[in-house]
Amino acid sequence: MSLARFSVNNRVLVNMLMLVILMAGGIFAFTLVREFFPESRPDKVMITAVYPGQQPEEVEKSVTIKVEEAVHDIEGIEKVDSTVSEGVSMTTLTLYSDVEDINVVVQEVKSEVDALADLPEDVERVTINKLEPRLPVISVALYGEGSEAELKRAVKRLRDDLLLLPGVSDVQLSGIRSDEISIELKPLKLLEYDITFDEVATAIRGVNIDVSSGQLKGNRLTVSVRMLGEERRGIDLENIVIRSDPDGRKVQLKELATVRDGFVESDLESYFNGEPAAHCIVYKTPSQDAIQISRLVKAYVKGKLGATFDPFGFQQISQAPWYQKPVSTVGSGLTWLMTIVSGRGDPRTIYEQSASQPFEHQFQVALHTDLARFIEGRLDLMTRNGRAGLVLVLISLMLFLNWRVAIWVAAGLVVSFLGTFIVLWAMGETINLLSMFGLIIVLGIIVDDAIIIGENIYRHVEEGMPSREAAVRGTDEVAWPVCVTIMTTIAAFAPLLFIQGQIGDFMRVLPIVVLAALTVSLVEALVILPAHLSHIKTTSPSTNLSGWRRVLKSLAAAPDQLMRGRLQDFYERLLRVALRWRYVTLALAFSTVVASFGLIAGGIVDLVFIQKMDSETLMCGVEMPVGTVVSQTREQVKRVNDFALTLPEVKNVQMFVAMQMDIKGGGGAEMQSHLGQLILELKAADERELDDERSSDELLVELREFARTLQGVNSVNWDAMNGGPGGRDIHIKVSGPNFEELVQVGEDLQRTLDSYTGVFDLDDDHDEGKREMTLRLKESARPTGIDENRLGSHVRSALYGRESHRISRNREDIRVMVRYPEIFRESLFHLESMWIPTAMISGQRGWVPLHEVARLEPGEGFTAVHRSQRQRAVSVYGAVDTDVADSSVVLGRVREDFDRNIAPNYPDVRIEFLGNFEERTKAFGSLWIAFPVVLVLIYMMLAGLFRSYAQPIVVMAAIPFGLLGAIVGHWITGNPITILSEIGFVALAGILVNDSLILVDFINRRIRDGADPFEASVTGARSRLRAILLTTLTTASGLTPLMFETSFQAKFLTPMAVTLTFGLIFATALTLVIVPSLNLVFLDVKKLAGFDDQPDPGVAEI
Repeated sequence: MSLARFSVNNRVLVNMLMLVILMAGGIFAFTLVREFFPESRPDKVMITAVYPGQQPEEVEKSVTIKVEEAVHDIEGIEKVDSTVSEGVSMTTLTLYSDVEDINVVVQEVKSEVDALADLPEDVERVTINKLEPRLPVISVALYGEGSEAELKRAVKRLRDDLLLLPGVSDVQLSGIRSDEISIELKPLKLLEYDITFDEVATAIRGVNIDVSSGQLKGNRLTVSVRMLGEERRGIDLENIVIRSDPDGRKVQLKELATVRDGFVESDLESYFNGEPAAHCIVYKTPSQDAIQISRLVKAYVKGKLGATFDPFGFQQISQAPWYQKPVSTVGSGLTWLMTIVSGRGDPRTIYEQSASQPFEHQFQVALHTDLARFIEGRLDLMTRNGRAGLVLVLISLMLFLNWRVAIWVAAGLVVSFLGTFIVLWAMGETINLLSMFGLIIVLGIIVDDAIIIGENIYRHVEEGMPSREAAVRGTDEVAWPVCVTIMTTIAAFAPLLFIQGQIGDFMRVLPIVVLAALTVSLVEALVILPAHLSHIKTTSPSTNLSGWRRVLKSLAAAPDQLMRGRLQDFYERLLRVALRWRYVTLALAFSTVVASFGLIAGGIVDLVFIQKMDSETLMCGVEMPVGTVVSQTREQVKRVNDFALTLPEVKNVQMFVAMQMDIKGGGGAEMQSHLGQLILELKAADERELDDERSSDELLVELREFARTLQGVNSVNWDAMNGGPGGRDIHIKVSGPNFEELVQVGEDLQRTLDSYTGVFDLDDDHDEGKREMTLRLKESARPTGIDENRLGSHVRSALYGRESHRISRNREDIRVMVRYPEIFRESLFHLESMWIPTAMISGQRGWVPLHEVARLEPGEGFTAVHRSQRQRAVSVYGAVDTDVADSSVVLGRVREDFDRNIAPNYPDVRIEFLGNFEERTKAFGSLWIAFPVVLVLIYMMLAGLFRSYAQPIVVMAAIPFGLLGAIVGHWITGNPITILSEIGFVALAGILVNDSLILVDFINRRIRDGADPFEASVTGARSRLRAILLTTLTTASGLTPLMFETSFQAKFLTPMAVTLTFGLIFATALTLVIVPSLNLVFLDVKKLAGFDDQPDPGVAEI
């Protein structure tokens, strides 16, 4: 039994299936996890080792090199990169893209690192983690006047409250320092009492401890015994006895030191809008909904502040135009209902509870970095354009199909659309920008199979066949060709699953959505649609209709009369002329294709990786000379901060002193006193455009001009964050065995880049010049028992500190550090005047001045050391003005200049292009493989359908004309060709052959019936004109609203929509003329060659 007959004979079952799909799909459409971009697969492993108090070169030698040697040959690791700063070694392992399970690699790395037996004893911990990209959902800032302790208590209380919200499980604190108890020993007291740092630390550790001492087990009860000695406040440590002499004299800690219960010594400072601040940063897990989390956090904060709150948009609906109110009300109501039913937590309840308990602290509270706002905006954009596209598709169906058939085809569209959400839920996918875009792409495609089947069924009904039999026969006749058309489209999208790099991770969900939607639509067309059309009736002519009914009947018949009359007649006349002059027609057509590529070659249509967009976040990195004190860095960074706050386009400014985060380059942060950073959050791009305010590029021009007025800075770099995959415009990594050569090559590359037009913000990561004092032990120190270890240990304890132990307080591990007071750690004089304890000789210990046992040699050191593939490395960074130059062209010139002018002088040095260029190379390289694979898959399917090796080439001739349309479309709309455009080219190939397939098949059928090839081409093409125009019109209608969307949110995806829409329209217009002409030329060649010009009679019919 065929599927169509099963459908017709079991209409109740089919209708129940349809209802289940509609209900389940509707539920999942509102309850699937929503996020900005799809979760990308982690492909990096980070090894972090903490070696406190050690300089970068010592950490590199003692830790980093040993770790690299242990893990570099583990299977699956492509690159080993390390960054070494003061007291910290971070090694990043980049995995090959074909590594299936990163956890296996992580486990092997842990085994190798754990096996290292020669790491220094002072290395506190070595952690190994997967680097999983995480974006914050929303952040809450506490800022204003108050003590640091009060600010920390307030922000920790805020974090605890946020973690109580349903669905919120990951809140990180930023801008606060960890608690620390500092025991500051007075140098003269150490001499007076003959006590060392180690003795003080050991004494404190021995008495400030809780010890479980076992249990007393009796016949009737068990009693636990504990020794309590741990004090959790600094003031309680002052009475600890450090030493008891034989004469009964006791030396207490308060006699030797000042105990300060404060914070760790760090230069890091955090500000928000110019005032001291701390932040709660809320993250989501893969299973959590970003929009829901954001709503709950906003409900909590706005309730505490007493601000108005409208989580579902009901208040906004009252201000919306009348024609939007019904749809908006239904959407908001369903969102509220699904939130309640799914148990996610009602934001209104959270708001009411918070409003009854305002904040108890005096700090100001502000919400910022609300990335959920971008998600809502993009999903609203997709929904709005999808709704408009759906309306256009429905109008197209009603205009060119019988209204009864059009209604059931449209119903099938809704079933397929909602059924896709069921498949997405089953596959663990989410609702995001790419999945919604995929749904818009297939909006018009998923009705193509239903149009072909519905029209064929209705044709049989018009010829007098009973409707039930017409539904079965009409479906069976076209079932195989319909399956092939769906498979060719799937074949076009499937290779997109294998695009490499960040673009591949982001785009992976797009083909999944398309494949799911097309599969569901095929099931709907073959199983559900025949049951609905099995009771369709033809409209019998009636002459006694009333006036208004006659008018309605005429209006309903008008489109069909237009299609069957004037349009078909005009098309037939045009086609006859083209076929008579078929060789001239083909020559003209292919010359236009060649000319269209001239638009790219001539630079009329730009070719870029990702087009420039108006950003809503600006980043500023300020670098002072190495060794600059934090007060001077703060002064210069604050000048930029204050200027930025005067700009009307700026919403808020986050300022960090002594820190720079590498957000665009891949994460991580560098903590040095000479560094500073600003993060400027701008008004929404659409809001700035509406208020006639400046774009992010215009603001960057003014900000760069102001930055030139700063005094004593090494560099000020500005960058705009656009989100999504990418990287720095210029990121050149220089590596080799000789570090001095690397530094020189880095400087040569910067000079070379500086000579190029459009290149700016040049910098590198080599910061040499930090003042360093090296201690060299004198030979005269040997008799005293002072060796390098004793000398270095004492000096390190005095300046950095000796950790006594850690106590737990307020869910925080607090270090107890023994060191000199801060005043004795400020200048070289205090180092030179330090006294060093000798070794114990016959129970006696002496003290000698440091200058008598060691020489002090001044020098320069590094703030950080960078390594690549187990060698020292230097990276050169820069930005490119895309209005003037293209980064790929710039880097191509760099490679030529390096090979010609630099490499001959430094043969052991190699350069590697990373950042944007690396991602572009991966993505384009994958597409160069994907496109031929698509063509081969389509060819194989067509060859199987036509049972011919040559005729599939005729069908595939439409593909070049699609590229013609796509290029011309970018030229007309003023959009550059981006990586998404090229992905659209690949997908377009599968869509275009569908119309050609139908057209060639009908021509073949008439030739088999004995018609002259010329007349068969004319009549076959004329009979399929309506179906071809309708399938093209529905697909283009679904994408047209997005293509002409002016919103900032849509600009990222517009090039792909342009590719598909214009490519399909141009290809269809030319296909209707070129494919019959090319098919006739194909038959001419076969006749001249003496082959049978009759196509294989086994080919399926449509």
